[in-house]
Amino acid sequence: MKQLFTNAVVTLFCIAVFLISPVSADVQPGDVINKDNWQKIQDLVPDFILTWVKNGDLEMKIGKLNFDKNEFHPPVYLASLKEKTNQGKYKFNEKNELIEVATGKIYPKDIAGFPFAEPDYNSPQVGYEIAYNAKERLFDSHFVGNNDRKNGQWLIGRKGLEKFIGSRILQFYYTGDKGKYDYASIGMLTSPYNWAGFGNLNWVTSRPGVVNQRWIYAPNIRKIRRYKGEALGCESPAGLTIAEDDMWAGGPVYRFADGEYRFIEKKTALIAYHKADPISSLEGDLEQGITTNEERDKNALKMGYEIDGWKGAPWTISDIIWVKGEVALVESIAKNKDYFYGPVVGWFDAETYASVYREVPDLKGRSWKGAYYLNSAVQTKDGKYRMIIDSDRTIYDIKRDKTTVGWSYARVEVEWKIQIPNFSEGTFTPSGFLKFVK
Repeated sequence: MKQLFTNAVVTLFCIAVFLISPVSADVQPGDVINKDNWQKIQDLVPDFILTWVKNGDLEMKIGKLNFDKNEFHPPVYLASLKEKTNQGKYKFNEKNELIEVATGKIYPKDIAGFPFAEPDYNSPQVGYEIAYNAKERLFDSHFVGNNDRKNGQWLIGRKGLEKFIGSRILQFYYTGDKGKYDYASIGMLTSPYNWAGFGNLNWVTSRPGVVNQRWIYAPNIRKIRRYKGEALGCESPAGLTIAEDDMWAGGPVYRFADGEYRFIEKKTALIAYHKADPISSLEGDLEQGITTNEERDKNALKMGYEIDGWKGAPWTISDIIWVKGEVALVESIAKNKDYFYGPVVGWFDAETYASVYREVPDLKGRSWKGAYYLNSAVQTKDGKYRMIIDSDRTIYDIKRDKTTVGWSYARVEVEWKIQIPNFSEGTFTPSGFLKFVK
């Protein structure tokens, strides 16, 4: 009898353990993850995403891509991956600056594709290699080229939209050894009405010993003024939660060598995608724009505050999918003593080098910001030019419980024109900038 009682107790205990044990952390296409089964993603996303799901702020639809993401690179980037055209051409010196092995040039221009097609995961410099691939992918002239973009920044709190800031950004890339700078950019606010017309001109370089330069234009005085010193990429303007360095999952955008990059691990994670299929642009001519108005209207996404009866967070983007993929986690630490982000952990797609997540602490190690990046696959209708762009950046301020959704491609208001061959270099000078903004 005693043995029967003991067996019954053990059986009941095992049943109880089974009933209260967490759901295994794995997902399949077709799964919908919410506050009832959040355990299924606890090893696949950073903590702030997990908290959103647990609290009911976010519901994740698990999907799969109907295309091979490894084919969605511009031709020169695809060649660097498949044919290993840059194998052995580049390395980092003792100061962790990128150099061209054959010439010794520091931060050479016009790198044709990814400089490190096969990062060496056994090398102490692999964090630098992964981050530099991501930097080249996002900021290099071969990927985007001279471009003209209309963007938006949506600051969203718990009660909905608090502020929308519209802007137009032009970028011009210096090629070859021409000049000390990598590229110049003009940014100008287009809304709200009382801010419209404010602008800035930047000259940006990776080269050591050369100062990035910035000019500011104020429409009320109709003059430009040189900004003294270099602006830090961790500064958020106009009450937004997004800063320039939040554009990607790495460290200082404009000064790669100002960051130290440590590889943490490679793992499986969930990556946000706009949709399962690529979006087609105009007939093979990227200068006309990535998409037509009709395509943008058809593929535009909405945020929660725009949908009647929405139960999630107001900043949640609707109808996107989350796809399993391999990511590389890299910690970046800025060496500038005035930089006020702590060690940032970036999650990069280990195959495409797209930004996936970004975790930002303050200098005391407390969680401050979390970001996820929505990827969109775009192509010309003839299929000759393809790429995956980080179409939306959702930057969540954990302390303020507010989010900025920025640089949105998946919105009707946004227009992109890239690979523009005949940009006027003279526009990107102080005198040309003054004529442009006037």
